[in-house]
Amino acid sequence: MYRMLACSLRTYARLLSAGLLIVGLSFNAALAQQSDEPLQQQLDEYIALSLANNIEAANALLNDLYQQYYLVQDANSSLAAKVRLMSYQLTSLLYAKQQLQADTLLSELLALTEATETPDVLAEIYATEIEYLMYKQELSAAIIKADRLELNAEQTTTPRIRYYAHNLLGRLFKADDQYERALQHFTEALDAVITTDDQFTLRRRSFLNYQIALVYSALKKWPEAKVLTEELIADAKKYQYKQFLPDLYLMLGVIVAEQKDYQQAITINQLGLAAAQENNQPGAELTFQNNLGSIYMEQGNFTAAEKVLQSAAKQAKALDDEYSSQLIAFNLAFIDVNKGQHESGLENMRAAIAYFEKNDTKAQFESTLPWLAKAYAVAGKYQLQAQTLQQQLQLREEILTSER
Repeated sequence: MYRMLACSLRTYARLLSAGLLIVGLSFNAALAQQSDEPLQQQLDEYIALSLANNIEAANALLNDLYQQYYLVQDANSSLAAKVRLMSYQLTSLLYAKQQLQADTLLSELLALTEATETPDVLAEIYATEIEYLMYKQELSAAIIKADRLELNAEQTTTPRIRYYAHNLLGRLFKADDQYERALQHFTEALDAVITTDDQFTLRRRSFLNYQIALVYSALKKWPEAKVLTEELIADAKKYQYKQFLPDLYLMLGVIVAEQKDYQQAITINQLGLAAAQENNQPGAELTFQNNLGSIYMEQGNFTAAEKVLQSAAKQAKALDDEYSSQLIAFNLAFIDVNKGQHESGLENMRAAIAYFEKNDTKAQFESTLPWLAKAYAVAGKYQLQAQTLQQQLQLREEILTSER
């Protein structure tokens, strides 16, 4: 079973704890805003430092700004600038795992909604609240809050806030398997990016195209996803964004494998594995190894598949990566079934299936079921195979119609 990295709720907290919060923030919450107001200009500087990966200097600047403009209740800055500062500080507190302080600051932010009717300010506050809920993996609560953010986002005039709000809504609806709504908001975010022309425009546009390619993949629109992903890889190489190559190779490898071009898929995954090792991304390395094993399984080369998967299983255990361990165990169990160990192999596959049903999105879980169906067929359990395929068809229909 293939798998690619994505900013779903399952991986959201992992991205934060892995130190990628500032990158996400620069994409998701900051479109440079030209302003004569000193605080707005300094917040733009904070984003520039973050994008340059100068995290220590960025954090120091943010702390100074929070002390100078918020804690002393500076009267010369606008409410919009202070809300932006509070939003960045709240996200920084989450990254630092200072939950109580983050809770308090969120309450203060929400209280400000009583003091304004300005859509730009309200949109930034509501978007920050949803970002907070997604971090806590409270998807249902975030979905409930989405309507009022949508309403204010449609009325915003600041490109930075339009981008932030629509990009956040796109990620939220993608996590909730509402792919058509996700595409709509990602397109709105792209429209906001197009109105800018600064040092961050290309990176934000690339990030949005990556999210759109993920949606295409979830909808199994492989040709569209392939074209977009190949363009992203070309841009990443051209503009020296090498740290993004592993994610892009993972996605392209899955897309090509789904198109049954297994030899090209092997080549892409090998390129991705090298990129992950170069960028010191052990989680991505595991996923590449798993996907290579899956491709060998598709080819019926179970000896090669078992070798790479057993190596990956040891690495996943050493990294204490439960999800990767379950994924690799599922594939090794599939190999066991094909080697004649029907009952034990199926038992281990069903145990992993129960884990995925609880921890995956519908689209991710749906992609697991065909492998279980194949295993039932190998074991001669054709009624169970038919039931599994029926379950997959039902899930696929739900995904395509964006039913909740």
